[in-house]
Amino acid sequence: LSPPMMVSYSEGYYTTAELTKAGWLCSIVYVLVEVLVLFFIGGMLLVLTINIVIQAIGKILEPVVPQFGFDAIAALVATLIINCIVSVYEYRQGKRLNSYILIADSLHTRSDIYVSLGVLLTLLGIKWGAPAWIDPLASLVVAGFIAHAAVEIIKSTSDILVDRAAVDLALI
Repeated sequence: LSPPMMVSYSEGYYTTAELTKAGWLCSIVYVLVEVLVLFFIGGMLLVLTINIVIQAIGKILEPVVPQFGFDAIAALVATLIINCIVSVYEYRQGKRLNSYILIADSLHTRSDIYVSLGVLLTLLGIKWGAPAWIDPLASLVVAGFIAHAAVEIIKSTSDILVDRAAVDLALI
């Protein structure tokens, strides 16, 4: 039998068993922090959804025609392109690294894409003569997409907590 591996630190040495125990503890802490962050992201998306719905109701009660120029449309298109690239990259890296937080953040970025797309289509519609009520209607549709992303993040986080995501039932 070989002696246990020793790793030095400022006051002595860690054995292999101690390092294994520390690694296990770090893994648990990492998962707990990741779960808390995921719940925070999901919760913030729900807050965003409520805010969008409240603003849409206000615009239904008191319609306002948005004022904008070409620069606003160019900024929205640039934002859409960048967010699409970021969302796909984050999702792929999240799957590759088995990182729930990267996958959840890609869903959050995807909700940004829905918001930008909704705003862009609304602005173009108004520019081409659509009535002002199209703005709050588009806001409600976007709020639905964001709420769906929030529920998916919270649901997947709950699955992690109850080990539903850990084992594929088909393998049992």
